[in-house]
Amino acid sequence: MITVLFDLIALIIFWRFADFTRIKQLFPVAMTGVFIRFLQHYIMIDWLHIWEVHGPKWKQLWLPLSANIMIWSVVCYLFIQFLPKRRKILYGIMWVFIMLAYLKILTWAHVFTMQKGWTIGRSFIALCFYFIMIYVVWRWLSYKPQKDTAHK
Repeated sequence: MITVLFDLIALIIFWRFADFTRIKQLFPVAMTGVFIRFLQHYIMIDWLHIWEVHGPKWKQLWLPLSANIMIWSVVCYLFIQFLPKRRKILYGIMWVFIMLAYLKILTWAHVFTMQKGWTIGRSFIALCFYFIMIYVVWRWLSYKPQKDTAHK
């Protein structure tokens, strides 16, 4: 139930704060963020068994799908949309703490558990890496080469 609530909150936040004039520009990086989360979930849940989603098989499949598509796409979209010109590191750390709180709430609600010594500290590092990757992809997608006018 809590995951449905988080999905609804993500939709409301998106409809309220998203700049819809930038969908064409921001959609690719949001989908890249979803892909990265699917890859991370595959590694963490299916391959290494470090995270365990509780419930029947349909719930174990549905919860990561729902979170990755709904929540993480909104997170990526808004992360890039509001990216400041200065203090990007502080801004990124703010997003890391927001998503750490989200993960902590999910573990508190017993939606999933972290196994084999995985801690919130390791999640902090993983989330830092995640937002760095999103930023790098954004920079790469928005790169516009400068025209060399000095030789003309």
